[in-house]
Amino acid sequence: HGIESGTLVEDEFSFLPLGLAGTTDKVSVQFRQEIGGVSVLDGYVTVLFTPAGEMLSLQTIAMPDLVGISTAAAIGRDRAAEIAIAHFEQTLGLPGTLIGGPEKVIGQLETSPKSREARLVWDVDVEWTGPDMTPESFNYWVDARNGAVIRTESNICQFDVGGTVNTMASPGALPDHSGNPEQSFPANHT
Repeated sequence: HGIESGTLVEDEFSFLPLGLAGTTDKVSVQFRQEIGGVSVLDGYVTVLFTPAGEMLSLQTIAMPDLVGISTAAAIGRDRAAEIAIAHFEQTLGLPGTLIGGPEKVIGQLETSPKSREARLVWDVDVEWTGPDMTPESFNYWVDARNGAVIRTESNICQFDVGGTVNTMASPGALPDHSGNPEQSFPANHT
């Protein structure tokens, strides 16, 4: 896969008691990817094992060939925030407010449907809210070497849902047991 082991940091260990569901137990080990303390956004390697340690599968969305990439930024955190806010205000004509960050990360910039390029970026979120108005919020990647905004993505997904949502619940005040099995009820206040 081209993922250097020196870029992986132990992240999460999970025992999966799948024997309870009629199959065999598994162990999942997840590693996150970072270079010199700078995280690779969405850079993960997950390995699935048997409890005896036999590898069953390996899944990765980590960035290959990162050894040697510089994590030194030519522009600072404050300048990156100014650039993102200015981009937000210029695009939307609304005053932007910084939401946390910016955070220096290595972004996986998609250059085509099947290729990615590692870029040192400042990951910045900017929002605008107003009374009785639909809020605006965007995530920006500001190139940490030249200050260019290289990716813009909305943080808000708008959709309309209709219909009835049901949930399984025990009727009355008694707990769920064989004499009081759960039933389907419309979910209140959804």
